[in-house]
Amino acid sequence: MLFIRRGARNVFIRSAQIDRLADYFIDRFDGKIRSFEDGWTEVQEFHTLLFLTPPGLERTRVEDAEKIVVVPFEASRIFAELFKPAVHDLIETVHLGSGLIIIRVAGDGSGLEKELIEQYRASSMSLEAAIDEGEADDTILILTNTSLSMTITFSELIRTPLLVKQPSHLLYWELRRQGARLITQSLKDKQWYEMRINIYDAANHYNIHYERLQTVFSDLDIGMILGETWTRDHALVLMSVLAYQVRLFTLEPPENIKRVLMGLEYNRFGRRFVDMDLYYRNRKVNKNDKKVRRSRNESRKEIREDLFGRLTGKALDNLRILEAPIEEEE
Repeated sequence: MLFIRRGARNVFIRSAQIDRLADYFIDRFDGKIRSFEDGWTEVQEFHTLLFLTPPGLERTRVEDAEKIVVVPFEASRIFAELFKPAVHDLIETVHLGSGLIIIRVAGDGSGLEKELIEQYRASSMSLEAAIDEGEADDTILILTNTSLSMTITFSELIRTPLLVKQPSHLLYWELRRQGARLITQSLKDKQWYEMRINIYDAANHYNIHYERLQTVFSDLDIGMILGETWTRDHALVLMSVLAYQVRLFTLEPPENIKRVLMGLEYNRFGRRFVDMDLYYRNRKVNKNDKKVRRSRNESRKEIREDLFGRLTGKALDNLRILEAPIEEEE
């Protein structure tokens, strides 16, 4: 699982020819003009947000930007480009903003937030204020529950961002060394969830369903599969059935994992083609347990569509390939 990653770098450029400069980055680097919120949501690790502001400002702020350009390249690549004659004469000054680090936590993150404030003397403030105040040798820390393999929206920030007066490259490696401890610190009971998943398939497509499960878990960064084995499950009195059992180590609560499994139990036509039972602390997690379904009337098709709507295009393509042989047999 990915617990910590870097975010986009902010670069402030003052220019008297903002339109020409924006067009240059759009043409040269496939840049896109966005609002602050949309731009921050779209950028990924090692991308850059360019804030183009007019000249003559004493201190550049987010609100001063007449145009914000999202560029899918690192800031170092942008700085190298600024020395070329075609763009150099368009620029008055360039200012590198603070670095950004995103940390994935469990729960509400209050315990970890408190520790980060105490350990690094971090200041709590809005993201826009942190970008305004932060310098090149500062770092903005963001906490979220969302998988770090996905883009992070404003609504997925679970605590107020923290500004740390320490360079991002040093802080990044320091936090990475403490990764497992920091994540555990954010857990309510200071422990991870360990669960068992039993896969049953009368048509004997166990390998396919295991690959489907791995595809989804990997794409959503749900957890770590600790091992798998064949087992006997006593589904009915005096009767046992063969099942393929997977042990999962995860930050996600049982109801979230059960919902994922329900989305994988049905094919695109709405027919159930595999059973995936979930056990936590030797108790079977049921579909009617609290928080598993959004409502009692939520259909199996809706649950599958919700799950598949969270997946990347690559994962969806892989699932279609895996499911094709089973569909051909029907």
